[in-house]
Amino acid sequence: MVSFTANGASCSWTASASGFISITSGGAGTGNGSVTFNVPANNIGADRAGTLTINGQAVSVIQRAYAEVFTDVGPSTYYFDFTDVLSADGITGGCSLNPPDFCPNDNVTRAEMAVFIVTGIEGSTFTYTATPYFTDVPASNPYFKFIQKLRDLGITDGCSATEFCPNDAVTRAEMAAFTIRARYETTPYTYPATPYFTDVPASDPFFPFIQKMAQVGITGGCAPSLYCPDSTITRAQTSVFIVTGLLNQLLPPGTPVIAAVAPNTAAAGQTLTVTLTGLNTSFVQGTTQVVLPAGITPSNVTVSSASSLTVQLAVSSSFVSGPISVLAVTGSQEAVAPNGFTVK
Repeated sequence: MVSFTANGASCSWTASASGFISITSGGAGTGNGSVTFNVPANNIGADRAGTLTINGQAVSVIQRAYAEVFTDVGPSTYYFDFTDVLSADGITGGCSLNPPDFCPNDNVTRAEMAVFIVTGIEGSTFTYTATPYFTDVPASNPYFKFIQKLRDLGITDGCSATEFCPNDAVTRAEMAAFTIRARYETTPYTYPATPYFTDVPASDPFFPFIQKMAQVGITGGCAPSLYCPDSTITRAQTSVFIVTGLLNQLLPPGTPVIAAVAPNTAAAGQTLTVTLTGLNTSFVQGTTQVVLPAGITPSNVTVSSASSLTVQLAVSSSFVSGPISVLAVTGSQEAVAPNGFTVK
């Protein structure tokens, strides 16, 4: 309901609504009044906005994409939708069940980060190497299977040759490396040579990852022209990185992505034709290239529209099973399906 004060008791007014909003009462009247409006459930996967207009005065109505899940994450926070996506996709249940809290300001440890990333890629059910990779993460460790899988996927070699350092806090630089490795797996990618951030020069070992994060819209940094690579990352910031980087959701409007790969599985040694469906893409016959890791050879790229193409994939008989990312490049435009194809 929107209530308002008129200039006088005899002042007449009318109200109208746009978009998804419908007025249920108070469409017209005189003097002070109120307008009651209704909105249907938002199932489009993004925030949406409409307008109530009362005698030329516009009232903006914003409907969030997701309902409130965590008691300590309100709709006004920048990470509201991101934490809700993590919950809806089963990636996290938060830091507490009663009350249902997310603890957005807590730092993320390397062990917790392993859970976020592996669950974002594999879901809750996956196989992993039984023999411990790291001396500080025995099989009895509750995070063991996630850390083992993180190593199986080639996303980390640990903090040393023999240790993972599970209780260490993750820095923003380290999270960039984890996110980009998880987003592209072994699929090659490029990144801009000119630094986006003054505190991450080209000589920084994390430069490629942080550049790629900025290029695809996963992060705008911690402040204008700054990334703050040595700052520890919070659970709120992690929710943004995981949802945009691994799930391809809530990226900046207009970001090109591969929305579907069909079929999305193959056996080692198999050759098959795959359809890529893009969103915000500009596929062009003879220009668009499909990029995959070594061991999978793409050929016969046929573009049927700006958002659809087919490509023949030949999977090497020795290709190691696991998820891979599919990349479609059209000039300077890149669209990716993170872990969108699996060799079984």
